[in-house]
Amino acid sequence: MILTGVPALFLAAAVYFPPPDTEGGWRTKRPPAPVRKKLDEAFHEFEALSTRQAKPVQPLTMMGMILEQQGKPDLAKQRYQEVLALDSRAGTAANNLAWLMAESGEDLDEALRLAQSAVAVAPETPQIVDTLGWVYYKRGLSKSAIEQFQKAIEQEPRNGIYYYHLGLAFIQAGDNVRGRTALEQALKYGTNAATAAAIRRSLEGAPAAR
Repeated sequence: MILTGVPALFLAAAVYFPPPDTEGGWRTKRPPAPVRKKLDEAFHEFEALSTRQAKPVQPLTMMGMILEQQGKPDLAKQRYQEVLALDSRAGTAANNLAWLMAESGEDLDEALRLAQSAVAVAPETPQIVDTLGWVYYKRGLSKSAIEQFQKAIEQEPRNGIYYYHLGLAFIQAGDNVRGRTALEQALKYGTNAATAAAIRRSLEGAPAAR
């Protein structure tokens, strides 16, 4: 995720946010009570900050990220949309909104446009490249998805989530052998427990390399 130009936001994020889960922060599980309290405090801090700025791109973005971690994707989407209305080149908001839209399966054309705009702003950020690949995957565009996941892996070679996504795209493309290899790499480099379980289920149906 990208935050630029406002050191105070980096500091606040370091204070309030827990170490991220391997995929999607706390998206995959409910935060523990102390974390929920800190997230609530952070949200109100950024909300107050947003009222004091003429163009509160960063505070609104952080509010969206907090809402995601609180398991409120619809409200997060609203914040990201507000950000993009202020700044159409806000890469983090575009990326996160594209991811949420892809996950929910809604308006994948718009999700693709957003993901492409985020990559145009930050082409060397692997999380953003991965999001573009994920949108392609959700659209059934396996070849394009594979290209993006491979780029993300080049940028961050030891990230198990990118290998997981790559494996899914290979399998979608009918290349089960390379899909299995990528999934095995995902387990090697590590993911969260839920993703690891999904990988093992996928491996059961993917033939081993000869």
